[in-house]
Amino acid sequence: MTRGAALAGLVAGALAARVGPVAAQPRGAAPITAPVAAGVTVDWTRGVVIARGLGPADRHAPSPAVARVAAERRAIDQARARLTAALAALPRVGPPLTDAARAALAREVEGAPIVARDLATDGSVAVEVGLGVEAVRQAVAGPRALAAGSDEGAAAVVVLDGRAAGVRPAVGLTVGAGAWAGPITFVGAPPAGQGAPRPITAATAGALTVAGAAPPAGARVVVVVTQQP
Repeated sequence: MTRGAALAGLVAGALAARVGPVAAQPRGAAPITAPVAAGVTVDWTRGVVIARGLGPADRHAPSPAVARVAAERRAIDQARARLTAALAALPRVGPPLTDAARAALAREVEGAPIVARDLATDGSVAVEVGLGVEAVRQAVAGPRALAAGSDEGAAAVVVLDGRAAGVRPAVGLTVGAGAWAGPITFVGAPPAGQGAPRPITAATAGALTVAGAAPPAGARVVVVVTQQP
């Protein structure tokens, strides 16, 4: 059995535009992951939702190679169907989904790339399809509005500590009473080389309150949360 592109390749390559840069996790710290539905997992640290699909081989096919073509299509269809269903269960804050948001999510799912592929010797195929969490947020809320030139150069990284405030990973969290919205990833400990994280003093109705100014436009936010068992 051979293995296709690994999840690391997803973050570094195929989903770079959808997921965005990922903050380094401290050595030895596990990523924050959680099951969303059958066959679907969200990795809050890498910022991606992974759906798995399995395509059995047609035993009447003349060869495993021939069976594999249809098996892969079935595996992809199952993974995308699971991903579509799971998005409704993905932790999210904000208003109910509109018809336009549902249509945007459907387009994102249809375009979500295959990030891993297992080919069995009998012609059956297992795949993993990945969709960036930030792509989900933008499908619902729309793209971020940036000032002219604010997206040039490396994005500012703002590390916040949400452990005392009991922050839990979710799509659509904002910072500074809704003043900032954008890509947020979640880690179990402060990443090295970013300085001391700013404490989150409250988390109410999806808004994270911090002392001082909200993150700048174009920034990405890393939130330290308590590791869940």
